[in-house]
Amino acid sequence: MRRWGDAETRGRGDGEDKEDKETRRQGGQGGYWQFPIPNSQFPIPNSQFPIPNSQFPIPNSQFPIPNSQFPMLIGKIIAAAILFLALAPQDKLIAQEEELEPPKVFLLDTKCVNTGKGNWDERTEDVSVGRAVYTSRFYMGAGNSFASLTCRVQPDDLLVDYQVFQLAFGMRDNDRGSPQVKVNLYINGEKAEDHSWIVSPGRGVSVFIPLFNTENISLETICPQQSQRYCDRVYFWKASLEIALPPPEEEN
Repeated sequence: MRRWGDAETRGRGDGEDKEDKETRRQGGQGGYWQFPIPNSQFPIPNSQFPIPNSQFPIPNSQFPIPNSQFPMLIGKIIAAAILFLALAPQDKLIAQEEELEPPKVFLLDTKCVNTGKGNWDERTEDVSVGRAVYTSRFYMGAGNSFASLTCRVQPDDLLVDYQVFQLAFGMRDNDRGSPQVKVNLYINGEKAEDHSWIVSPGRGVSVFIPLFNTENISLETICPQQSQRYCDRVYFWKASLEIALPPPEEEN
């Protein structure tokens, strides 16, 4: 019967210890080399850490907004925001003004007839008056007498409320030597004192005439009788009737 302390038993034990040690040296069974998480095979070692400094997803060298360009980008964003805030209210105001601008009717788009000895004609051309260029819509040539046109501005089947008549006209700069021309405006057959103007070459007139229950408008150009030559044309670059807008409805 063998005792644990016998030499043979101790010898076999020593032999087994040597074999176990040898097995552990070779990576065999039962040694710490096969431990599930050894230091040498740790799933997250320092050398293979998934987010090492050298492979960090957002390194300083590849950062999308580097420090050298970041202040510039922020400055552009701030400038764009300030510009937007400054322009947005103005755009809104301009849009509102365009929406509320009263509609206008060109005088010769109404029913007009010739009522003078001279001539008038609808013709679009650029003219220089007072060293400024205007686009004339029509002209009136009194010649050595007078020219006149009368327009019925109220349609037959619709009542239109006109509030202003915008009128601008003059004689060309290059018509020097022409006598002065008198221009008269008649509203519903009546001529007020302040509806007569004298124009000469290079001189223009621009007026706004209030209207109320207007049905007919007449324009007349007169060349002085004592003139030794005929009078040159008077050019009109504005002759529009502004229609009154109905008052806005009050919100409940």
